[in-house]
Amino acid sequence: MSILITNIGTSDLAIQININNPEFSIHGQKYYLPIDTLWEPNQDKTALSSEEEEIYQNPQTYFKSSGLYAELGFTDDAKPTSRELTENLLQAYKNKPDDWHYRICLPRILGVIKKAIEMNINQGYIFVSNQVSEVLSNENPGHPKDTVFLYDILKLYIDKVEIDFDLICEYIPANIPLNNSDLLFDYYSGFFNHIHAKKEIEKRQERYLKVNDNVLCQVTDLQLGSNSDDGVRVETQTGLQGFINISNVSQNDIFPDQLKSIFKKSDWLWAKLIKRNGKKLKFSTKELEANPGEMITNSQDVFQRINDVMSSENLKIQEEIMLISIKGGTNQMKTALQLQGISVSAINRLLFVNPQLSIKNVLLGLSSECQLESYWRYMRTQKYQTVRLLLERWDFDGAIQVFKDWQDYLDYLKTQGIIDQKNVEQSREFSNLISSALKFSRSCSNLDFKTATNIAQDGIKLAVDLAVDYSDNIQKDFSTFKNFTDAYYRDFKYRLLNLYTLNRIYRQLEQNALFLTLLSSFCEEVLHGLILKWDGNANYWQEKPESAKFELNVPALKEKKLELWNNFVTLQRQNEYTQNFGDRYIGFYKLGNRYNKRNFAESIVKYRNQKQEIQAWNQLSLILQQLDFWIDKRNDLIHSAKGLSWELMQELYNNYSPEPGDVQPCKPDEILPLMANILKNNLINLGNENVNTFVGKEANHYIYSFVRNWVVSQLIEDGLQKSKSEN
Repeated sequence: MSILITNIGTSDLAIQININNPEFSIHGQKYYLPIDTLWEPNQDKTALSSEEEEIYQNPQTYFKSSGLYAELGFTDDAKPTSRELTENLLQAYKNKPDDWHYRICLPRILGVIKKAIEMNINQGYIFVSNQVSEVLSNENPGHPKDTVFLYDILKLYIDKVEIDFDLICEYIPANIPLNNSDLLFDYYSGFFNHIHAKKEIEKRQERYLKVNDNVLCQVTDLQLGSNSDDGVRVETQTGLQGFINISNVSQNDIFPDQLKSIFKKSDWLWAKLIKRNGKKLKFSTKELEANPGEMITNSQDVFQRINDVMSSENLKIQEEIMLISIKGGTNQMKTALQLQGISVSAINRLLFVNPQLSIKNVLLGLSSECQLESYWRYMRTQKYQTVRLLLERWDFDGAIQVFKDWQDYLDYLKTQGIIDQKNVEQSREFSNLISSALKFSRSCSNLDFKTATNIAQDGIKLAVDLAVDYSDNIQKDFSTFKNFTDAYYRDFKYRLLNLYTLNRIYRQLEQNALFLTLLSSFCEEVLHGLILKWDGNANYWQEKPESAKFELNVPALKEKKLELWNNFVTLQRQNEYTQNFGDRYIGFYKLGNRYNKRNFAESIVKYRNQKQEIQAWNQLSLILQQLDFWIDKRNDLIHSAKGLSWELMQELYNNYSPEPGDVQPCKPDEILPLMANILKNNLINLGNENVNTFVGKEANHYIYSFVRNWVVSQLIEDGLQKSKSEN
């Protein structure tokens, strides 16, 4: 539900009097004067005479001379406060509503409410002050400008003119001074949190199916041959089971065999919930018919009509807005409401309504005209800051969602005429570029480099059409993105570098399950890459090893490289589970785990018999064995669904005692340094420049640093460019 949230101040009330000043040409004329003078920047004084300006500036003088104070029960020498004046006026209004109603005007707040109604908003929260101490109420009669009685006057006024608007009073606690910014910020923050929680409860209630709701269901089965119990079994989107009895399919009679032509298993349909008994749901489609028998002759038209209606209803829900008016109350109240409102713009579609002060219209008792404002430039800065914070935590998904929501909000502002087409298009182009870069990183982090390549290519094309003078630079940047993906496919060392970098990120984020998962992938890729590098083109593979099957054609291997096979058999027999490996005939053998892949890689090294390779392999093999313990623990995680904190990893290490002859596993804090040592190994051949730039505790985070820095620099540049053009 869309809502209005507004302050109210004593200057929101004007009272009609007869001007009593014989020296004025307006003597004896009727004017509405605010009980507290309104003064605002850019106020409209059009058609205002000097006499009218005089009475507007000094309302209390003319309240007294006109006899208003006496009418309201004040003595001749009284100088009533706004609180006292509204208290007496409220009583007079209650006693003689017909006499006082036409003399009361609420130009600003009434203009705001009318604007809200124009936007299909019929509910509003109004912040009201009543600064009376509960302990010292006799000594503390309240703040002179309290609005407690003004609110009641407003309520009576709206009821009398029969405006369809529900006012909800929010009393600011008496212990919060209305000039204390910190306490007001805290109060308004609590209010918005309460509103958000209330909306979440309403959403949950909406998700709970109610009788007469139209519900989207999927046909799971047809129940036939049960006479009166024939019908259609369905399942809702949330997994609830339901049934449409044959008598509830159409307003016209229907035969069981006809069900087969109307409903097909797995079809989606709309149905009205007519009865609910716990989880047992009974549905009907006959209530959806515009004409009897329509479900029999053309059920798809029925479903399409309901689908259009439901889509429209969903659109209305999505377009719910929060309309805020900050006018009224103290300056501290205005600032607190404005900034706290903007702060919740991430979860609410937000607009500000700004009543325009026309002094002439106030004097004539007319409601204020209102303009809609968005503070979208300020919110843009806020969104950019949010993205930067998310990227500090490498949250590319979160940043993508922020940009999507921001673009949706700009589109909404365009439909309201608050922001022009040019600004929307420019922002959309920019948002699309940033989103593309973020999606590129997300794809890389998911190891989906096919999608990443497509995104980079599309980004290059998008940059060509940009109406900005730095589009050439953007093309170059997206070309750099594509260079990353090309390298990923070209050489396994870049795949290793990507996995290593992701593990640095996951370690920073304490995402230990992902950390160990990628550790396993890293070690597997080391073996895959080396085997392919050395013997990927050999003719003893059953299929090309790029297929990741790594299946040996053993007779072909023996024929071409018998020594290599014998090396492999020897290494396999060192494992207690494969002590008899090679004793029987083997036609094809799949390298199905990291142990036999490691044995095969070592067999190739021995077969090649190059001293430096053997030395480098021995170093690398030892590291892989030190990491085996943690890969096994990762496998235990998957099969047991247990969590694994860094502290628990340290505990596992401390409690582990290796069997005689086993390699001692590394400590948890040594995992990343050992992965780094693999990248520095001569067999990987990453190169000094890449090692110095991307490997190590303080190194850049490869693709992800590049994209993050690029996005942040673009946000800064865009902010500076927009600020210059707007100033």
